[in-house]
Amino acid sequence: MLRITVELIPRGNEDLKKVIAVGEIANVSTLPGFTDEYVALYKEEPFHGVERGPYTCYLRGWPRTVKGVWELIHATASEALKNNANRRSRGKSITLNEAIENWLRDDDCRDSQ
Repeated sequence: MLRITVELIPRGNEDLKKVIAVGEIANVSTLPGFTDEYVALYKEEPFHGVERGPYTCYLRGWPRTVKGVWELIHATASEALKNNANRRSRGKSITLNEAIENWLRDDDCRDSQ
């Protein structure tokens, strides 16, 4: 699993830093060879009282031996933002394991690729 943490550091003062977003990417692959399947979950703290996310996605056939970690983060974040515009999880707390369980039983998520 990969975890991405976004911190806000006001005026560069480390003493004031605050985690404002977290992303997690799990390899759930059952594919042979050099491609993988990933489920990702991105969450952020409310900003001025506005809830955003959580954002989830499923990425199938990712060429892990050809593309790097930042490309994986970009691909999953982009897909998660597209997928979750009107999904039922919007504004609800969710864990990565719950996102994986949702993917396992939700055909429209698996077919988004």
